[in-house]
Amino acid sequence: MYNYKIKKDHSGVLQLDKLHGNTNWMPAAKVEIDLLAMYKVLVDMGRGTPTPKDHQKFQVQLVNALKHCDKDKPRLLPYGDFTYVPPNKTKPHCLLTD
Repeated sequence: MYNYKIKKDHSGVLQLDKLHGNTNWMPAAKVEIDLLAMYKVLVDMGRGTPTPKDHQKFQVQLVNALKHCDKDKPRLLPYGDFTYVPPNKTKPHCLLTD
């Protein structure tokens, strides 16, 4: 729409940086990761560690976007569906009415 190329994966945006001779995406990704660490959003328990009972293990992906002011904005997002279905319900999206 605005003649900007944005790759979906992290290695793709790093290739674009290399092609254009700049480093726009790498510092933006570092800022995103540093903010998550600063606010203690995620806890890395290490590979192979058993998941605690009241926690859920999930994967994340780095999604790249371009803000309206031409700033690069990668976002770290969960990967997959995390809809909790209570054991006594079969369809959590149904609305029960009288």
